[in-house]
Amino acid sequence: MAIPDHNIRLNQRDCNIAVVGCGYWGKNLVRNFAALGVLAAVSDTDSKCAARYAKECNVKHLNWKEILADNSIEAVSIATP
Repeated sequence: MAIPDHNIRLNQRDCNIAVVGCGYWGKNLVRNFAALGVLAAVSDTDSKCAARYAKECNVKHLNWKEILADNSIEAVSIATP
């Protein structure tokens, strides 16, 4: 029986993820997805907050409709109340 490899590293070619909600939990998702190299965009109702994270992580700052319309984004992590 083969043991699954749980140490698989993700990189930008594996997936592109957008995080919607950069607040209490969202900031942790942003940080971790950025560290994995899969963060493609961030969005938040507080556009200044989202713009700050986008700049720090060198990703796009998009609104919800732009995220849905962006074909390069393959997954969305939603961290909202």
